[in-house]
Amino acid sequence: MQNALRAQLLRQLRLHRPIDPIEAQALGDVLDFTETHPSPFDRQAFAPGHITASVLLLSPDGTQLGLIQHQKLGRLLQPGGHVESSDDSVLAAALRELTEETGVQSGEVEVLSEAPIDMDVHTIPAGPDEGAHCHFDLRYGVRLRSLRPLPQVTWLPLADLPDANLRRAARKLARLLPAAV
Repeated sequence: MQNALRAQLLRQLRLHRPIDPIEAQALGDVLDFTETHPSPFDRQAFAPGHITASVLLLSPDGTQLGLIQHQKLGRLLQPGGHVESSDDSVLAAALRELTEETGVQSGEVEVLSEAPIDMDVHTIPAGPDEGAHCHFDLRYGVRLRSLRPLPQVTWLPLADLPDANLRRAARKLARLLPAAV
């Protein structure tokens, strides 16, 4: 299964077109890591790290992004996490993480692209059970079909996102929405 997952991801990565030099570097790093690491999805691999999957959760009107408070890092981040051996695709991992972290079921969202729309490589600090390592994060865009109370989600206007990488991803999300939104 992991070889099929790797092959599927490599096809998607080779078609991806970054929109700025930072994302171009991230794409190169993710592509190189996925091609050369013997187990790129292994969450126990800390040298240098592993693939993760996250969801950029848009509000139904497409004007806000839903973020969650990351307990370990103490920051607002997009829902996401590790790829499990039971996941059929990296997108499936991202949607599973969305459900686990927010309660939003996959049927409640419109998937805007089957391939990652953005990527980022970032360092996770050492913790009690793991050394510092990289997350090669693949970000998928989804839009909530209808708004409902989600107590663990903080909604921020796309223009007010906390970092430049999320603002870049939000610009890409906006391009995927129908003009009538």
